[in-house]
Amino acid sequence: MMRNSHGWKLAVLAIAVLVTTASCTNGHNQTDVDGATTAPQSDVSDAGANAKLASSFTERINTLLELDDQSDEADRMSQQQRDMLQRALAHDGIVSKADYEQAWENYKQCLVDKGYTKPDLPRYANGLYSPIKSTDSSTLTEEERDKLMADMHACSNHYVAVDEMYRYSIANPDMLSNNEEAAVDCLHRKHAAESSYTAAEYRRDNASYETYLSQHSEDPDRYEQARRQYRLDLGNGDVVTCLVANANQMYTDDTNPWKPFG
Repeated sequence: MMRNSHGWKLAVLAIAVLVTTASCTNGHNQTDVDGATTAPQSDVSDAGANAKLASSFTERINTLLELDDQSDEADRMSQQQRDMLQRALAHDGIVSKADYEQAWENYKQCLVDKGYTKPDLPRYANGLYSPIKSTDSSTLTEEERDKLMADMHACSNHYVAVDEMYRYSIANPDMLSNNEEAAVDCLHRKHAAESSYTAAEYRRDNASYETYLSQHSEDPDRYEQARRQYRLDLGNGDVVTCLVANANQMYTDDTNPWKPFG
């Protein structure tokens, strides 16, 4: 049987492209844990209206574990992450908050163990984390940059699948495969947007946000101003949950990049 060298991780990254971004530049270019430049959220392709990843959380976890079994050793989940998913299976596929927190702590400690400073990851009032938004690599050699990306890829084996499942449980219970549709569905469920607000409108808001940032790259207040492009109450906690959990990184910026060597 032919082995899938990336297995479970490709299955996760294909759905949550922006959830696993980690820039290795000193500007706005973002690079995911596999080293490929990611598209802005407004460019994520539409997977089809109401398309679902699986019929249940349990089915999705079993799929990820099966894909992990087929992956090359270097790309396999850490045993800690597998154990967390197994515990979730005993609770209808729901990842506990404690395991979610520990998965991210394991990721940070993995980077420390590889010789880097402990990253201060973006964290929101609802308890959700985001990966490193940007990294100051201005003093690194090309060899050091390549090693950093490889190490970040390896350390992501501690959290990516657990992070995906936890986000589903709080903001995408139907596991819609399109992040924009999932975000709007969440907004409607939580009554955080008008019932008439559509995924198409949300997509236009995302595009307006990205356009503003690109046109005002030298403005120190560009992120605050760009957020005004949204027709949503961005200070509403439910809005934060729905957007962040469904791959929108609008609440983070790159003004304080991680310095891997201090």
